[in-house]
Amino acid sequence: MIKTAILTVSDTCSQGNREDVSGQTIVEMLTKDKFEICQRKTVPDDLLAIADEIKLETGHIFSDRKSVKEVFFTILFTANQFIGQDKAIYKRVFKNRFPYVYKVFAEIKKNDKTFLAILLQRIEARIILEMVCLRISQERPRLPIYTVHDSIATIKGNEDYVASVMEETLESMIGIKPALKVEYWTQTEL
Repeated sequence: MIKTAILTVSDTCSQGNREDVSGQTIVEMLTKDKFEICQRKTVPDDLLAIADEIKLETGHIFSDRKSVKEVFFTILFTANQFIGQDKAIYKRVFKNRFPYVYKVFAEIKKNDKTFLAILLQRIEARIILEMVCLRISQERPRLPIYTVHDSIATIKGNEDYVASVMEETLESMIGIKPALKVEYWTQTEL
């Protein structure tokens, strides 16, 4: 058994205004895979504080979503040993600002740096496939839907319905309303 701690980052859950459904989902997934849950904790979502800390430490101001995503991928998905590299400044800032969260991530990646990414992908797949798609298939069994990572493609005229199911499900799981974007594909984009 691998000893594991579950940390849920959510303002509403940490304030007691919402049940920690996502944390319970993770517990259920991990206990199936021979993990022993030693601790569960819920803390406020403080991503703005992370960005502020990075700005204070490095002077870097994020100008777009892509650059924020690249930094968070570096923080989350690089090997634990990367922290000593010059390019790991953002990872060190994160470790200093959120030592307990960093420690949990480091423990998850102790034997395999890809394990955190795999775990998050499994959670995403469960939410999209086993919750969102299942609900859509039950409510509208004849509606064609196709998943592409964290997206669901369907035929025009049903995009608002699919988006509302995704929105409701994701909000119930993560505690905040997600920002979804509807894209329309043309023949040349397929």
